[in-house]
Amino acid sequence: SRSSDEYSVYMVLRLPSAALEPLMDGLAGSGKLLSRSVSAEDVTDAYFDLEGRLRNKRILEERYRAYLREAVTVSDMLDVEARLSETTNEIEWLEGSFRELGKRIDLATLSLELRPVYAADLDRTSLGQALGRFFSGAGGVFRGAAVFLVGAVVYGVPAILALALLWWLALGKVGLLRRLFELVRAPRK
Repeated sequence: SRSSDEYSVYMVLRLPSAALEPLMDGLAGSGKLLSRSVSAEDVTDAYFDLEGRLRNKRILEERYRAYLREAVTVSDMLDVEARLSETTNEIEWLEGSFRELGKRIDLATLSLELRPVYAADLDRTSLGQALGRFFSGAGGVFRGAAVFLVGAVVYGVPAILALALLWWLALGKVGLLRRLFELVRAPRK
């Protein structure tokens, strides 16, 4: 069934039970999902109750048919036929209930309410969403700072140590380059 007003469309769909979850998952990706609920009804007791009542009514129907074959007077025949007719009607009603129960087992009911999304709804965020975005952004900043610090320690410290060693060897206490320049500048004798 389907109904609508100026703000929404409401539909009730009957579909095979196996198709319910894939359809719901597919529809969830089509727009903003406001709520979702799935419920199941255990019809085992109702099934066995109907089955037992139907079996008993069929046995009663057969008894009335046997009584009808044995009836001698018109009055007895009319009385048995009335009861047989009543029992046959009850059997038909129970069979209809049994078929309806079978449909409830085989088919699922999906109720949908579709509403248009307005621009104002797209921009509206809750406090929790805003805080979540802030902390995820701040987390990115902290993550970047941590990567920089780790990189500085892992690559920077060895580089500084290597530069200090080169300076010490070339110009520092050992001063190999300094000694070489002194040798080159020194007057030759």
